[in-house]
Amino acid sequence: EGCLPAGEMVSLGDKWTNIEAIKPGDFVITHKGVLSKVRAVMTRNYKGYMYKITPISPFNSFSLTEEHPVLAIKREWVVVKRKPRKENWLVEVDSKKLKETKPLFIPVKDLKPGDFIIFPKIKNQLLNFNLQLTDEEIEFLGFYTAEGSAYYHKTLNQYVVSITFSEKEVDNIKRVKYLIEKITGKKPSLVRDKNKHAVNITVYSKQLYDLCVNYCGKFADQKALHPDLMQLPPEKLEKFFQAYFKGDGNICIKNGKSKLYRVSTASLNLAIQLQEILARMGIYASISKRKGGKDKILGREINRKDQYIIAFTYPKKWSEVRETEDYFIVPIKKIEKFEYEGPVFNIDVEGDNSYLVKGFAVHNCTAPIYDTHTLHAAVVEVIVKEGAHVRYTTIQNWSRNVLN
Repeated sequence: EGCLPAGEMVSLGDKWTNIEAIKPGDFVITHKGVLSKVRAVMTRNYKGYMYKITPISPFNSFSLTEEHPVLAIKREWVVVKRKPRKENWLVEVDSKKLKETKPLFIPVKDLKPGDFIIFPKIKNQLLNFNLQLTDEEIEFLGFYTAEGSAYYHKTLNQYVVSITFSEKEVDNIKRVKYLIEKITGKKPSLVRDKNKHAVNITVYSKQLYDLCVNYCGKFADQKALHPDLMQLPPEKLEKFFQAYFKGDGNICIKNGKSKLYRVSTASLNLAIQLQEILARMGIYASISKRKGGKDKILGREINRKDQYIIAFTYPKKWSEVRETEDYFIVPIKKIEKFEYEGPVFNIDVEGDNSYLVKGFAVHNCTAPIYDTHTLHAAVVEVIVKEGAHVRYTTIQNWSRNVLN
């Protein structure tokens, strides 16, 4: 039975959760990008080899026991018939053939760097077209999530929402001021901090406070988007992300040609959600982690929290990641084999018999998976000697077209 160690994260659609926290009756996303119910949770102690897969996006690496099947395409199935252009390069693949090839569930021990794993897109089953948020509110939430704070001022007995920009971000300042007036009917105050070269936009509004806290949370390292917000249609999520990027993003131009877009957040949950939002917009983004520690800003010493960097290149004429209507095809950069001893977990999922680990599709069962009718004929002999007691149990968990 293939399994995962504690701490590996499974997709629930709007967020990820540790596999050991999942219970029967919970819903997870399957390899087809839809929600399905968890029938059972399995746990056991394990001593043996574990394999860690690192795709493009180091943060999305995940570990499994050696026999656990991963939805994948072997590079050897789709290579072009010519030698690599450089000595250390892998053999090139035919992109058209790659996108047309059906992925199969393959035990992780049979995969190698250069093979491809599948990052499914979440289907419209989750989308909430009835959420009553205006375009202005969605845009403002993007700015707030990037650069805002919300709190209750005890002395003034007021609910406060505040957003801070660099004084050079004139367009953002004007836009946020307009959005606040449009949403609340109130004029915000603008205060310049000459020492920090910043402008603080503040408004006293319980309406805006409730909007921000309910949908995006408080505190930079704890912000996370409400499930209803995550279920908006892609064109609405794009409005949110564009505002977020204006508040907290930057563009790096490489070789005078390609543009690398980057945003950062101190919130792990938000980083995961931003990657998912971009996937729904047709963009595969990578996540990397920058460790926190002591730092200086304008001569002032601070203790910086861990930062999660979400990066993507767009538009992109050529990429190692290929896209189909239903999923992204992502190359494996590295596979590490290591010894492990401790508890491991697996979940049994209705219907598609699969779930997503760090965004990538794995099977929920290690019994052989056959495409045609197959016969399994097993013979078991149990020998019980005098004075002994034996109890024998067998549990069969095969594909539905296997005759046992």
